[in-house]
Amino acid sequence: MFTEAELAYAAGIIDGEGCLAICKGQNRLKRGRTKPNFTALVGVGMTDAVVPRWLQVRWGGHIMTTKKPGCRTMYSWRVYSTACERFLEDIKGYLLIKREQAVMLLVHRAMTGRNGPAVSYRASAPGRQGAIPRPKALTRVHERIYERVKALNQRQIDVHGQ
Repeated sequence: MFTEAELAYAAGIIDGEGCLAICKGQNRLKRGRTKPNFTALVGVGMTDAVVPRWLQVRWGGHIMTTKKPGCRTMYSWRVYSTACERFLEDIKGYLLIKREQAVMLLVHRAMTGRNGPAVSYRASAPGRQGAIPRPKALTRVHERIYERVKALNQRQIDVHGQ
């Protein structure tokens, strides 16, 4: 359980420095065809490791470090899918700027589910009994959510109302 101060602090970090996104990839199917897949992601990158490690201790995820010549080391905390969902459920009430992105990611996760959807929509493959192809309409909904989050991430936000 987290304190209200911890939840508000985490939300402030995400509002100010974080990234909420849906990553789009491709699953390979038979005969060279592909089908898009979508993964929810929350991330924060900073040159000081304290906050990314603080987030990792509380909500799990991974920290990646990158170092470019002439630059300070970057510490990036990331959570995907189920961990991302849990994190967003915890902080969504405290988000101000990125609340709509959080809601869209949670809608996406509700469609895929912590334990998968009610029916397994994984691509049929040898050894995967019971899996059926995901309906095209569901793929289109995921695509619209992906595009909406992408558009929200590209907008300029004036938090002072000017």
